[in-house]
Amino acid sequence: MTNIDASVLQPSELKNLMTGKTRLIGLDVGERRVGISVSDTAWSIASPVEVWDMKQQPLQHFKKILDVYNLQWRQPIVGFVVGLPLSLYGEIGPQAEKVQKFCDRVLKPLGYPIAYWDERMSTHGAGRALTEADMSRKQKSEVIDKMAAVFILQGVLDFLKMMSNHE
Repeated sequence: MTNIDASVLQPSELKNLMTGKTRLIGLDVGERRVGISVSDTAWSIASPVEVWDMKQQPLQHFKKILDVYNLQWRQPIVGFVVGLPLSLYGEIGPQAEKVQKFCDRVLKPLGYPIAYWDERMSTHGAGRALTEADMSRKQKSEVIDKMAAVFILQGVLDFLKMMSNHE
C-alpha cells in the first residue's frame, strides 16, 4: 500500500505524480473482463498487460500487479486511469456507475489515486486498429479489452504531453 491519497483526480492532476521513474496503469472495465495497460516511465507510451476475468479475486490480483512494478522492478505505480463509458451526451449512465462502483470496491482500497477518462470510443478505436492489423475475429476477441485499455491510457498520456507543451 502507498501513502498516496486514494482520491479521484482530474486527468490534468496526474502530471503532479510524474517523477521519471513512475508508471500509470490503465483500465478498461467491462461486464466480464478488465483490460489492463501500463505506461512507460517517461509517460509517453501505453502498452498492453493482460485481460483479467471478473470471476477472479480482484483485490489480490491488482496487489500482485502492483508488487511486480513497485517491488521487483522498482518503477512504482502512482495511479490508475480508468475508462469511464459516458453517454453520447457526456453524462454518467448505468454502465459508468458500474465502473465507478468497481473502482470504489477494488481500486480505492489499494490507496492509489484514480483518474477517469472518457472512453466512449476506446473499444471502437481498438477494434478498428486490430481489423487494420488483419486479425481474425477470434484473435480480436482475445486482445480487444487490453487494447482498449491501451487506447484509454494513451489518450491520457497524449493529453498530459499536450498540456506540458503549452505551459
